[in-house]
Amino acid sequence: MNISSINVYFAISIARSHTKGNYKGKDRDHQSMETIVLHLQAGQRKIKDIHCS
Repeated sequence: MNISSINVYFAISIARSHTKGNYKGKDRDHQSMETIVLHLQAGQRKIKDIHCS
């Protein structure tokens, strides 16, 4: 197999965030994860799916 002939049509982005503080007098401590799947369409990356938890 020739590596230069492989076409990549999908990209995946994974992020994790942590927010801690006080908002409107209430303590907040929130963690979340986000996954985004991108698909190559007509030469541009388009969002195929987003999942947040």
